[in-house]
Amino acid sequence: MNPQSPRPDRVPVNVRRSAFLDLCADYDPLLKPGAEGNDAALAVLTDFARIFDLAVDPDATAGGLWRQVRPLLVAQMGDLVGTSEGAGAAVGRVFLPATAALDSGPFLDGAAALSLLVVEDDPELAAAVVETLTDAGHQVVAMAATAEQAATLAALLAIDFAIVDVELEGPATGVELACQLHERWGVSALFVSGGPNEHLVDHHAALGFVGKPFNSAELLAAVTMAAALLRRTRR
Repeated sequence: MNPQSPRPDRVPVNVRRSAFLDLCADYDPLLKPGAEGNDAALAVLTDFARIFDLAVDPDATAGGLWRQVRPLLVAQMGDLVGTSEGAGAAVGRVFLPATAALDSGPFLDGAAALSLLVVEDDPELAAAVVETLTDAGHQVVAMAATAEQAATLAALLAIDFAIVDVELEGPATGVELACQLHERWGVSALFVSGGPNEHLVDHHAALGFVGKPFNSAELLAAVTMAAALLRRTRR
């Protein structure tokens, strides 16, 4: 995963309409004259800018970044902005569940470190994911290559949420693991997959979906947004 790799051939984010409206509600005030953004907003919008392969000036403001990112999100969503639902064409890599049922308030109200479980049967990818998360200040409390290992670890450890590969080796799939984590310990999952599994964004145990291949910026953006959704559902 290389957050600096340009990808001019595709737009790597696909945000559902309700999540997009949440983003607008939180960040549109930054477009007003004299508006100031906080460090958390600047960090998240910097991630979005990198996802869209935008150059980020060291002196950039949150409002300036949102002014660049917003029209790209609008263009990618197209007619979906005016409809009541729909995840759009599967051209992106990061998918969010609908958030219309969540209460109002900041979509991203902080950048606290997370305790995460990584479930991935590709050793190289698992190591890259752990490195990315650790470098961003998060704590990977455990790694597992199978659903059975992950369930054992989840029973012993305090976890904010799990990053779960859908296609796991062994008798149980990532989806079956996510159901178990959610039902037994109240732990939700951020799904990752190289297959056409974007529909899992609507799974009851899902905080989001990231399609492979993904880079570091895409992963961190998905983790940040998933954490925000998790915090809001816990209020």
